Amino acid sequence: MKPRQIFISILAVLFVFPLTGMFAQQAPNSISINVITTFEYPGTVISTQPQKINDGGDIVGTSLSATFSETAVIWEKGANKPANLNSLVVDNPSGLFLALAVSINSRGEIVGLAFTSSMEPHGYLATPVQSKSDSESAAPSRAEQ
Repeated sequence: MKPRQIFISILAVLFVFPLTGMFAQQAPNSISINVITTFEYPGTVISTQPQKINDGGDIVGTSLSATFSETAVIWEKGANKPANLNSLVVDNPSGLFLALAVSINSRGEIVGLAFTSSMEPHGYLATPVQSKSDSESAAPSRAEQ
């Protein structure tokens, strides 16, 4: 390569390539994000994977244990550590183990993947149950009847 060609190549690198950066800037409608919180690993869990958040701020996802067993979990609004959804179940006639929590809606209904004791996979819908104190306070008074 002749010295003149080398000089032109160097000029091209110094002037042309920086100009390409001007055209590759962020689009005017792009967004930026703030990391608000991180999630703690409960117990011997090695990984947590939040999946969906609802309008109330509840988050569902999965925790992975050191033995690579997945468990469906929920972070209720403001909670730093998740609750195991299996420990919150009050009626489970099929004996399903809730392994993955995939989505939650504004009513708190959760869908995901569960397994029977013989490891047959099933989709599930988990619905919130009012506690006795909630239902008592929601009952109409005699004056309203």
